[in-house]
Amino acid sequence: MKDKPKFSLVVVGKNEAKTIPRLLGSLADFFSRGGEMVFVDTGSTDGTAKVARDAGCKVIEVGDRFRYVVDEQTAQTINNKFVVAPDEDIISGGDAFFAFDKARNFAMEQSSNDLICTPDADEVWTTLNIDRINELIEQGYEKFLVDYVFAHHSDGTPTIAFCADTRFYDRRRIKWKGIVHETMQHDGDLKIIRLPRDVAYLEHFQNKDTDRSKYLAGLAWACASEPDNDRNSHYFARELMYKGMYYSAIKEFKRHIDMNGWVDERGQSMIYLGHCYDHIGDAESALEWWWKSLSVGSGRREPFLNMAYYWKKKDKYALVAAYAAAALEIKNNGFYANRVSAYTDEPHALMYWAKGWQGDIPAARQHLLKCLEFHPTHPEFLLDMQYYFTKEEQEEARGRARGDYTNEIPGWMKNGELNRLHDMAKDMASIVEVGSWKGRSTHALLSACKGTVFAIDHFQGSIGEEEAHAEAKTGDIYAEFMKNVGMFPNLQVVKAASLVAAQQIADKSVDMVFLDGGHTYEEVKADIAAWEPKVTKIICGHDYSWPDVKRAVDERLGAVEVYQSLWIKRI
Repeated sequence: MKDKPKFSLVVVGKNEAKTIPRLLGSLADFFSRGGEMVFVDTGSTDGTAKVARDAGCKVIEVGDRFRYVVDEQTAQTINNKFVVAPDEDIISGGDAFFAFDKARNFAMEQSSNDLICTPDADEVWTTLNIDRINELIEQGYEKFLVDYVFAHHSDGTPTIAFCADTRFYDRRRIKWKGIVHETMQHDGDLKIIRLPRDVAYLEHFQNKDTDRSKYLAGLAWACASEPDNDRNSHYFARELMYKGMYYSAIKEFKRHIDMNGWVDERGQSMIYLGHCYDHIGDAESALEWWWKSLSVGSGRREPFLNMAYYWKKKDKYALVAAYAAAALEIKNNGFYANRVSAYTDEPHALMYWAKGWQGDIPAARQHLLKCLEFHPTHPEFLLDMQYYFTKEEQEEARGRARGDYTNEIPGWMKNGELNRLHDMAKDMASIVEVGSWKGRSTHALLSACKGTVFAIDHFQGSIGEEEAHAEAKTGDIYAEFMKNVGMFPNLQVVKAASLVAAQQIADKSVDMVFLDGGHTYEEVKADIAAWEPKVTKIICGHDYSWPDVKRAVDERLGAVEVYQSLWIKRI
């Protein structure tokens, strides 16, 4: 019998009948093991409490317990303080808002376990490895960081994704503070670990019918009550911008910037200021604030892209290319507001547009193909192929959209082998690759795998292959590797020899291992011995046509599937 979860799920919600079934459905294994889920219902009228109760949740209905009503005088004070003409009033007497911090703190107290997991009702656990989480709880970890997708493209790929630090924690060490957009407070240092995606992966699917109007009222009240809270100010200004109240938003963003708080959020306020000025037709101020944001924080692509889009509207091809090229030099710093597309296809889309109009067709082709690598079925990218490629080349691109795979990164794997590797990776939540070189096969794995790909290589070349790997003595192979695949958020590089790295990976912890490092009989045999215990689904490798490789594989694994020069053993 599987062990019972050593943690409880705690959810606060209202009118979530449309969303909570999806969350509950992702927790089938959790409930089958006798896991506890506490659902605090804050006044639902759509049957949410019954849905949760029927699924086996411990439901506590609190009605309006955490609801606050604003009187007429307070509403007028808030409007006078924050509203800038011609914007309309933010709040009226009688408006109500919800005290999120008090509700969360109350909900935590209802749990039977001290380690709790607190997803929202419109989120889904794509991966939740209960056994591994139980082990980490036993080891004394008090907070888990989780990879989180906040928003998706229409094709299901992430639009905004980051590492969330508010979903798994020991309730004894944490308290929530802040009426709206609550934040964690804790006493002293916590023992923290980041969970890989094959252990926990959370995705958000917001109900578009959710009423956000009360959120604005609550933020306004919070900023009036705690004027020095910089995070409330940032989110209040952002909500004003979303409502089209640009003049009021400009005032509040500037107030937030003057607080000199978290640098990345200050930089984001500057970016939003640029958007607000752009919306009211003040292009000079928009460009000024986007440029200012470059000097704040650890560096992001968004300011450069915003300026590129602005100049695209003016048909200034050289400026678009210049700003998009600058954006490509910046790596993703993990800030929660980063758009995934800004670090994948967006700069390349701007580049192929600009280069095409400048007459630099080879460069346009290169960047359009990059776009298709990230989104092979994107209709605009496929349509624009006609301007840069022959009919035969267009058909090849459409082949990619059907699931075929190839790339132009230097290496020794044939396109058919890459395609097979890519297809296998689609069904894997985690992969180890031993021997990456410049990233030709790594790219195939990263573009298909739904979880982490561990690329293991010392980037110094292989014994007995000195001629083929001569570049390792004179150039920086690792730098070329990162240039080719460093943009993928699911990449984790381990710069080490194969057998050293194997000691860092737990047994039965990865779905697939792909071996393409050393090719001598002794190296291949040792690699299989070291890595076979780590894998749960497939161990495979390259160059089965080499006598030494074939001999080692056959001795260690017996009969294997063979495709061209790939060998494949299913566990």
